[in-house]
Amino acid sequence: MHTASTFSFARALVLAVVVGIGCRSDSKLTVRPSPPSVIITKPADGTETYPYRDIAFEAEVTVRDGSDVSEVEARWVGNDTVLRDWERVSSEGITNFSHAFTEAGEVAVTVTVRDSRSDHAEQSITVFVNDTDDLTPPTITIDQPGDGDAFAPEEVITFRATVDDAEDPLETLEITMESDRDGPLEVSMMPDSEGKWSQNVEGLSGGVHLMTFKVYDSHEMVGTASINVSINGLPSSPVVSISPNPAPSGEPLVVNIDEPGIDPEGDAVTYTYQWYRNELIVDGAITPGIEAGITQRAEYWRVEVTPTDGEVEGDPGIADITIDNSAPRVDGVTVIPVNPKTLDDLLATPSGWFDQDGDLPLYDYIWTLNGEVDDDEVTDTFPREKTQRGDELRVSVVPKDAFASGEAVLSSLIVIENTAPAGGGVVVTPGTPEPTDDLLCTVDVIPTDDDGDPIEYIYRWLVDGVEDPGLTGPVVDSLETSNLETWTCEVTPTDGIEEGPSFSDSVSVSDGSAPPPPDLNPPSAHRNKDAVDLTGFCEARCELDFYCSDTTGASWSVSDTCTSEGTFGTTIEPLVRGETTSCYATCTDEAGNVSGDSVSVSTEVCDPEDIYENSLYGDSMSDPIDEWGTLPDDGTTTINIIGNVLEDDDEDWYVITAGDDLAADLAAGRDEFKFEAKIADGTSEYSFVVYRDDPAGVDADSCMPDADGYTEYSWFNEDSGDALHHPIPADLQACGASSVLLNDCADDTSNFYIHVFRNVSAPSSCQNYQIQVTNGVW
Repeated sequence: MHTASTFSFARALVLAVVVGIGCRSDSKLTVRPSPPSVIITKPADGTETYPYRDIAFEAEVTVRDGSDVSEVEARWVGNDTVLRDWERVSSEGITNFSHAFTEAGEVAVTVTVRDSRSDHAEQSITVFVNDTDDLTPPTITIDQPGDGDAFAPEEVITFRATVDDAEDPLETLEITMESDRDGPLEVSMMPDSEGKWSQNVEGLSGGVHLMTFKVYDSHEMVGTASINVSINGLPSSPVVSISPNPAPSGEPLVVNIDEPGIDPEGDAVTYTYQWYRNELIVDGAITPGIEAGITQRAEYWRVEVTPTDGEVEGDPGIADITIDNSAPRVDGVTVIPVNPKTLDDLLATPSGWFDQDGDLPLYDYIWTLNGEVDDDEVTDTFPREKTQRGDELRVSVVPKDAFASGEAVLSSLIVIENTAPAGGGVVVTPGTPEPTDDLLCTVDVIPTDDDGDPIEYIYRWLVDGVEDPGLTGPVVDSLETSNLETWTCEVTPTDGIEEGPSFSDSVSVSDGSAPPPPDLNPPSAHRNKDAVDLTGFCEARCELDFYCSDTTGASWSVSDTCTSEGTFGTTIEPLVRGETTSCYATCTDEAGNVSGDSVSVSTEVCDPEDIYENSLYGDSMSDPIDEWGTLPDDGTTTINIIGNVLEDDDEDWYVITAGDDLAADLAAGRDEFKFEAKIADGTSEYSFVVYRDDPAGVDADSCMPDADGYTEYSWFNEDSGDALHHPIPADLQACGASSVLLNDCADDTSNFYIHVFRNVSAPSSCQNYQIQVTNGVW
């Protein structure tokens, strides 16, 4: 076990390529001249072309010894033929030219560069010169208009097409168009680089035109496409109307063709329909009618009827209407309660209100009592003061809005029923009888009867829940009772018409012996919550009293009742954090006998509180606590995590994202990223393991020496030098961008998973741990 171990990760970057972790070298830097290097940037290796077509060649030259790149010479060779003889590259290190091969075949193109010391470097690519027999003709597809589309004589027609060619740039293709009626037409537009082409045409003669489009490439190969378009006159607008007119809301609407549209060519005219509500298109309303239940009061409806001869559409005929009000309706009315008593107010409840115009419900109420209309009662409530047993009532409800009244609906006949006696109470004395006591059942709370009827009582006695039919009076002789029996007196009131609800009282015959002390289950010795649930066993239904005290000197009590199964579960709260609380209990039975004291149990509430201990996550690798956002690498933020690991929680998991500001590192010339975590408190009790990235992933980096963990961890980059290129810098965190003498600055933003656990040798206690996490502290 390594309770005070320290592990660090360091990465050395050499020439922006070599990476070392925690490695250093004492080798010295040795510098010698380096030859130039060359990379062909144009064309790509494997480029295909055709004879007599120019290809642009370009290469980029780089020197590493500080010499002038423009002193480097370059030569290009294709197979065994010099394409471009030795000449100096530009001041930017570029050599380029254009060349057209005259024969088909595979050509190995090599560029060679040399500096003033005659150090050489070269690179080669392969160019394939294809035979012209492999050429494919261009294609053309007409996108607009559709085949057979019709247009008015004065209409400008936009033709759109897409061309394609496997060899030529699409913007170089030539397009022609011709009408079989009007001959060749002028084409002023060329396709764009994506092959899209358009041309406006106007003034075509009347009739059907076969339009033929051709596209030519640089090899005079041609592609063809054709469509038909029709030039057609528009039919005239019809005269239309809407019926019914006027129309109440919700009624169906129908459009009438009062005068049909006429086609100038004599073609048959048909119509399309579009309805508008308050000047907005009604989706799907494209038939001659609007079905019932759609319109509402004050809506403005308009229909446009558009004529067509099957090819073109004329101007629409238009009719409109403003919708009138519709009266509301209601499905029925119910009077509640359904079986009313003398002291019940009657409430009329209409159902099924419907108003096509969305008006809020309004009603007129007409009440009939014993066949006579009561003109004074016009609300939804008929008062109980006007009713008595045997009365008959009905209510009629008329739905209405601000403009009209609907049809009335009538409730069923309601009869005021008898009210049974209600309430009342009884007491059996003595309350804790001995086996030698007589039992007396006394009605101590008199029931009420809303109808004013006299009340009589029916007595029933039950022994341990079983009725004794021979006992029907208010007194039971002591000769009838036995020890430990429970006696219940149940009294039922009656007004001579019906019985009311019964009421009762029970007593237990007891000899006065005390119950056994409660049996308390010991709770956990240490806890994070400031409450404890005490559980155990007790005499059924006895009254429990818990007596508690803590190490501050405070004491208090808590009461509860044992269940009929003889168990209890009682919460003692709040407990004082950092203190130990001890509790014992007594049990008092229904006869007032008190048990002895139970065994005392204790628990300590840990201080400080682990705010994550009672959360729903953080106890597994797959569900760590993540509460802090990204920790910047500027050294200004410290994350302090305080927690503990108790008996019911054997590990804690956290994840912290450490950010690396690459732009700031490049600006400062120094990699400030340094993730550090350490156990600042509880090092003798706790250890952790830190994983860089997902602990279950293939790139997880835990620096795990053994299963015991450690108490400090850090991860950062440092330059360990490279003998072939640069020495160890004075600042091990120095970095740059593509520098020969420095590490490349890199973005090391990572997720660090912290796995905390109590050491095997540390016993359970309230000792907490404190973990401090920083980034960018040097």
